Amino acid sequence: MNQRETLSRNPSDQQQPKIINSNYQFFILVLSLLSLIMMFLLLLLPNEGLSWEILNRVDNVICLIFLVDFTQKMYHAPNKAAYFLHQGGWLDLLSSIPFMSFLRILRLSRILRVLRDIRRLRSSDITRQLRERRAESSLLGMLLAFLLLLSVGSRLILVFEQSHPDATIQTAEEALWWTFVTMTTVGYGDFYPVTTSGRVLAVLVMTFGVGLFGVVTSYIAAAFLKQPANNPHELASLRAELASLRALLDAQRDREQAQRAEEPDKHA
Repeated sequence: MNQRETLSRNPSDQQQPKIINSNYQFFILVLSLLSLIMMFLLLLLPNEGLSWEILNRVDNVICLIFLVDFTQKMYHAPNKAAYFLHQGGWLDLLSSIPFMSFLRILRLSRILRVLRDIRRLRSSDITRQLRERRAESSLLGMLLAFLLLLSVGSRLILVFEQSHPDATIQTAEEALWWTFVTMTTVGYGDFYPVTTSGRVLAVLVMTFGVGLFGVVTSYIAAAFLKQPANNPHELASLRAELASLRALLDAQRDREQAQRAEEPDKHA
């Protein structure tokens, strides 16, 4: 086996360490804690009440996020069977199924595993990732704020509007629809606040919506402009090949110098 083959094989044979995205791990941790708080509130609130219905629907949205998280972990897992059976994958799947609130307690397993991953990181690594991935951390933070505002805004608009005789927002579904449409600054006009408190809330929700889509736009722009990350193993291979070529060139130069030194002796 020649040196070039050895250099090209070594990087692929080495076991690459697991790369932990601290921004995403903190996002999953906070989202898991938020979902557990909502689970306890759903247990305390009367079934089929307006607050219960709003929290239940928002929790179903969180389930979809966790389902996407499970899918991407399953896809990227080196050993899918080991992840699903021995690393909590089946718990992630069960706790991500919408409309099955009794399985939400299984999210405790996700929280423990996320905390374990975060403990492996040094504070300098967390700070570096926050600095290098500012757009990503802002997007994840805004997504959490979006879910919180969707829950709180929907309940508040019902508190402000429900008792008014001319109110157009009377149900949990209408409140969620109005809050989402207002955050996206679309404003269909099918549902709208008629009280002063409701209109003040609408101003706050619209202001947040403008900031939300500003962050989304900046994240998309950063994704297009981001330079591809260099693979450390690939860089090591290229450096080794350059060193090998440099050694060959030095050896060739030494031979040429030796030949030039021998030529005068032959003529003499």
